[in-house]
Amino acid sequence: MEHTKIVNGEHYVSTVGVVLLALHGWRTERKEPCQNALRRYCEYLAMHGYGAGSTTIWEHLAGMGDREATRWIENTFKRFVADPVAAVEYVLGMVVQCQ
Repeated sequence: MEHTKIVNGEHYVSTVGVVLLALHGWRTERKEPCQNALRRYCEYLAMHGYGAGSTTIWEHLAGMGDREATRWIENTFKRFVADPVAAVEYVLGMVVQCQ
């Protein structure tokens, strides 16, 4: 899955790439804002048909290895996210400016 694109010579991160950056920041640098973003992603999935509560989803994600977690995020994003911008807004807790 492609997570970046180049527009007019500038690099942009895809919407799923934003969630994957949060995963990287949490796993490699233990950044609390990244962990919070991933918890919000789990909340989003719980609200959009994943079939489990956010705490259960979080525990499942937290127990995965890095590669497995990356694949899981890519797959859940494809399956449960109908509006990628709205999902990222929820995950980040703010309105995202799109080009």
